[in-house]
Amino acid sequence: MSKSIAIFVLLLFVGLGNLNAQTKFTSGDTELDKSLAAVTKYGRSNMAAFQDAIVGKYNITKEQAQTFTTKLSGGDLLMVFEIASALNKTKEEITEFYTANRIKKNWAEIIKELGVKDKTFETIKSKVVNNGIV
Repeated sequence: MSKSIAIFVLLLFVGLGNLNAQTKFTSGDTELDKSLAAVTKYGRSNMAAFQDAIVGKYNITKEQAQTFTTKLSGGDLLMVFEIASALNKTKEEITEFYTANRIKKNWAEIIKELGVKDKTFETIKSKVVNNGIV
């Protein structure tokens, strides 16, 4: 019986470790990932200021900012907005696509699936890294 419990506990830790590894998504670019993490940290610690910043930067209403920030973290939100701009899509379209896919795919895969090419990626990266918010 105690051997079964030990095996169960071991499997539980292995499973949780794999889950944690699977949920760490990246863009494939270290500089961009660091910027996304910094914006997310800022947004979580200063939500009102973050919302005010995206209202001004992305020409959205305060109500839209509140809606978007309930769905996405700070860094993800900047990625969605910059991708939407680069691809001439609506913020809502890219938000919907991202939220439908983020469980199974990282930013690198989502960017590729959306058809973002190298030059466009560099533009998006530059705008997110040099966001003027953090």
